[in-house]
Amino acid sequence: MKYVLLKHPATGAPRVCLGLAPDTHEQICSVARREGFTPVSAGFCRVIDAAPLFECYGHSDSLGLVSHPDDSRVLAVFYHQTVQLGLRVAVAPRLSPSPIANNP
Repeated sequence: MKYVLLKHPATGAPRVCLGLAPDTHEQICSVARREGFTPVSAGFCRVIDAAPLFECYGHSDSLGLVSHPDDSRVLAVFYHQTVQLGLRVAVAPRLSPSPIANNP
């Protein structure tokens, strides 16, 4: 799975954008960028445990960013807080139809 971590320059608020191929990292975070968020790191992630724990690695050619050593922890915290609070995770609109994107 592809991920992009972004921050809002005025507030410092973080945002996590997740997506799948064939979308580029740039496409995955395009809505957040239009809202003023700035990408700070990007790459790929995978779930490595039922906890779940995330392993982030690699880089984004389309954004020219690399994954950061803390990204795995940030994604795990984001996931756990989202699940514990019962919030819906916003997924960037896909360029192609996806049954997941249309499922509330």
